[in-house]
Amino acid sequence: MVAGVPPHAHCEMCQTPVEVGQRRCGAAVCEERFQESLRAKKRGMWLFIGVIFAAMMMTLFGRTLL
Repeated sequence: MVAGVPPHAHCEMCQTPVEVGQRRCGAAVCEERFQESLRAKKRGMWLFIGVIFAAMMMTLFGRTLL
């Protein structure tokens, strides 16, 4: 730790110093970016599940169709 710098953390979105224990600074832009990143993660998870499901269906039913 650097002398004279109080303990702090940084906002996940904009890297602004925040109090220890906080994850974001509370600015509307940072909250909006955080919510969009959550939506993108959820979309990616559902896409991954869909691809796995499609691969399983092709494996199970693909042989009977040929």
